Amino acid sequence: MEKETERNMMTKFWKEHSKFATVEEMMLDSNAQELTQHELPEILSLLPSLAASDVLELGAGIGRYTRHLIGKARHVTAVDFMEKFVEKNRKDNSHLGNTEFIQADVTKLDFPKHSFDVVFSNWLLMYLSDQELKSLAEKLLMWLRPGGYLFFRESCFHQSGDCKRDFNPTLYRSPAYYNHLMTSVLQDESEKTEKKCYGFDMVVNKTVQTYVKVKNNQNQLCWLMQKVRRDVVQQHQGGFSTFQEFLDNQQYTRRGILRYEKMFGSGYVSTGGISTTKVRDAEYIGSYIFRGAMASLHASDGHGECLGKSHAEDALLYDFPPIALIPQLVFSIWCTTRGKDPASCDISRILSFLQELFDKGRSPSTLKVYVAAIAAYHAPVAGQSVGRNNLVVRFLKGSRRLNPPRPATVPTWDLSTRMEDLQALSVSPSCLEFGPNNSKVVLKPRLRYIPKVLSTTFRAQVITLSTLPPSEDDQELNLLCPVRTLRIYIKHSAPIRQSEQLFICFGGRTKGFPVTKQRLSRWIVDAIELAYSSFGLHCPMGVRAHLTRGMASSWAWSSGVSIAEICAVAGWASPSTFARFYNLDVRISGLSLALGQTSTYALPPYALGPHRVPRLLSDLPLQVQFEVSDATKRKFPDSTFDVVYSRDTILHIRDKLDLFRKFYSWLKPGGKLLISDYCCGEKPWSPAFQDYVNQRGYILYTPQRYGQFLSEVGFSNVRAEDRTEQFIQVIKAELQRAGEMKEEFIQEFSQEDYDAVVNGWTKKLQRCETGDQRWGLFYATKE
Repeated sequence: MEKETERNMMTKFWKEHSKFATVEEMMLDSNAQELTQHELPEILSLLPSLAASDVLELGAGIGRYTRHLIGKARHVTAVDFMEKFVEKNRKDNSHLGNTEFIQADVTKLDFPKHSFDVVFSNWLLMYLSDQELKSLAEKLLMWLRPGGYLFFRESCFHQSGDCKRDFNPTLYRSPAYYNHLMTSVLQDESEKTEKKCYGFDMVVNKTVQTYVKVKNNQNQLCWLMQKVRRDVVQQHQGGFSTFQEFLDNQQYTRRGILRYEKMFGSGYVSTGGISTTKVRDAEYIGSYIFRGAMASLHASDGHGECLGKSHAEDALLYDFPPIALIPQLVFSIWCTTRGKDPASCDISRILSFLQELFDKGRSPSTLKVYVAAIAAYHAPVAGQSVGRNNLVVRFLKGSRRLNPPRPATVPTWDLSTRMEDLQALSVSPSCLEFGPNNSKVVLKPRLRYIPKVLSTTFRAQVITLSTLPPSEDDQELNLLCPVRTLRIYIKHSAPIRQSEQLFICFGGRTKGFPVTKQRLSRWIVDAIELAYSSFGLHCPMGVRAHLTRGMASSWAWSSGVSIAEICAVAGWASPSTFARFYNLDVRISGLSLALGQTSTYALPPYALGPHRVPRLLSDLPLQVQFEVSDATKRKFPDSTFDVVYSRDTILHIRDKLDLFRKFYSWLKPGGKLLISDYCCGEKPWSPAFQDYVNQRGYILYTPQRYGQFLSEVGFSNVRAEDRTEQFIQVIKAELQRAGEMKEEFIQEFSQEDYDAVVNGWTKKLQRCETGDQRWGLFYATKE
């Protein structure tokens, strides 16, 4: 009955928006004509070759794409469940031939196995329930022929069109939801003599740039996936059924990424951080963005390789630019457009560059960041580093006099303050009291606690938690009772407790003592991650403990709690605080942590973008696109890019020659290639190194063989440098730094995490010192 109601609501919605069968109705946007003009070529360029292909178009509407598919494919089957849309499509496009028009509900549609080479869907899946979507995904896998492609495009997080809607049954899911669902479905096509199992592999997932340019909307996303064998587990996948699973569950888990960032610096997961990312040859600096972290790859859901494209420089980018290197790029582009060398220009040019930044309102501290970045690779001037040059030093002092730091008159709203609210809770009898028969628990803050909001009401606020009614149908629900949980926690923590503070450490040298604000924050994020994993989903990279404040208040508001009550609990003097900073559209679909509710999930806009993308990006005179894609399957036209760059990534790819051929074809004449990667020494390897390579699934070659590969595909001016000695010194420095920050690291993570990182580095150092493991840097040019 519920399923029928959902379909009826969807039918009612589209009957209301299909009365005249116009493109504005179909796109639910008054600007549909302009959007279509730019969007059509963009979307069609992402499709595989349709020559001699049978295409199934789902949600064809009035035929925006049908006519173009007909012109490229052998046969097109166009399906839509709104009769007026189908009639309009048939009227406008049937004369083109090779097309069948079907009016049907996609949830009831059926075709024989292996009927199509390509399935094309535009704005359809968001109108299906979770169960309907899963069922359709399984059918799509069955309908496609082996090696066939699925393309789909959806609105994520929130609506994009400006059409007025009396009601909106659309499910605006997260990209992570689609990624996980589509890559997890399987189709058993075993034969008598051979076992065969198929699934979807990611080819590319990216934002629709038309909506970014026209509407500044980054929530229109599209996917291209390929039907591939799943039963053949390749060696480099380390036992996982897909390379993506290997990356997500072993090589770059979310917690692992955060550990790396703690050690290497924000935005880095590779050994050495910025010290091994710097490039000495300034000629490369001006035309590409450096790789920052695989963390960015997982903030985009962690599927495949991450590619980006710079329109100003036409540079091929792998992964995100690290914060520390964006200033170098900004200065390099500034110099290049003026015909100057960023590595050797005179001081007057550097001062002109800094003056322009100052005139734009950049703070003295930001200017210092730029000076440090320039000094990292600029040649000394009169025997001195740029950062020590007298004129530069005087300029920075003058900028501080003209624009001195202005301390905030209101305390900064940050995570530390909010964690202090939790630290204020105590097990002291005066602060914690259970009701009769454990019917409730009352918590009061410590008397000396000073909250962020210094009102009498908030300082004396009492938290009352009631017992959940016992459930006979689902015993697991009883485990969620907050009163029961708190009572058990206090009982089991009593033997080790060294403090009356409610939350205490449960291991290590701080066992029994008050937990830090950082550890409380980590516990909250861990709980959110656990909730996601229990649903089989990947936790978004943007989740932070402080975001729970906006989520909780927004859920309360959407559930009918009065704004006055929300403000009283949160300590907000005015509803405007909630409206301006915390009110989220929690109707957005994707994941729900509320039992028994429709799948929903939301994050505020500032948490949805690339992981920690700095404000410095606003200084870049170019547009950057980020993709989640597989470099071995991604296709670009010949002579598209000026530079190809990769940092410690190609070690995962088996057919390096084929990849290098792609790089060569994608580069323009005169284009440059820069790669750093893990390499190996001459065989035979030690048993320990062989086990390491097998466990990681790496495909390694000596630096010399790497260089030969590049020459074989046509590159010239090839330089293959063995930088292992530099790598060894970096690892030693990291081990020393790890020892210095041990206590801080353990407080934020755990002793186990610390030991895992340090032991890993120690073994890596041993492998490098014995000559088994090498690190190479490779340059090449396409003449």
